[in-house]
Amino acid sequence: LKRLLLGPIIFSTIVFVFMVWFNDKILPESNHKFKNLLIDIYIKKPIAQIKSGLFNEIGNYKLYIGNKDDRTSYLQDIRIYDIADYGKTFITAKSGYIYSFEDSILVLDLKDGQIHQLLDGFTKKYRTIEFKNYQVIIKLDISMQIREREFRGDREMSIKQLIEEMERKKKEYEMTKDLDLKNYHKMRINQILVEIHKKFSMPFSAIIFVLLSAPISSIIRRGGFGPALGVSFIVFTIYYIFLIGGEELAKKNIVNGAIAMWFPNFLFFIIAIYLIRREEY
Repeated sequence: LKRLLLGPIIFSTIVFVFMVWFNDKILPESNHKFKNLLIDIYIKKPIAQIKSGLFNEIGNYKLYIGNKDDRTSYLQDIRIYDIADYGKTFITAKSGYIYSFEDSILVLDLKDGQIHQLLDGFTKKYRTIEFKNYQVIIKLDISMQIREREFRGDREMSIKQLIEEMERKKKEYEMTKDLDLKNYHKMRINQILVEIHKKFSMPFSAIIFVLLSAPISSIIRRGGFGPALGVSFIVFTIYYIFLIGGEELAKKNIVNGAIAMWFPNFLFFIIAIYLIRREEY
């Protein structure tokens, strides 16, 4: 059995090394570029970030759209509240179009609508203006877009960047006196620890599953392909439940991040060794 396992173990070790490199160098950059691509889509095609049937806060406005056509940027049943004007101005329109200009300006080209204005809050003076065509210019905070582009979430960082972030959080944890803030920093440290160890523990599962596969296939070899597939699915499902459950517990600061990420591997390694030894003897 050991000789049969030698080749697969060597191959799975190569896979482990490759996946650690991939998780450290390729995946974070891919995640970061994908996030920035989504930001570009939102800027170039603003209708993509607007949800129909809900109020959307964009710039200084709250925007409600009854229906929209993502392909043509055509809008129907439009309602707009001017937040900067403390809700004194309310605009409605039957239809319109939305488009962006110079990445920092949104233009709402409205058709067949009304502008409702409360002129005086004390005397309740009020006026209504009807229009055939009207444009609402919304200026976007470009500095926020830049910050969003530069910001990296945990899954957009390499191992080195995660360690640096964890060291910063440790210093903040030591310096702060506020108990709630200390608990927050402690939780963030554990969340970062999860992401660091996940880059190693998940690739290492390739070796674990190779160790498990030989004794399991030996036990159920008479049953054929069906039982083997069923057992493999059950084993993988249990492993996945342990992994996801541990990750959630660690991110809530209930379990240490390193233990949470390595426990499934440790448990299945013990099971694999036990089964291998049982098959040998």
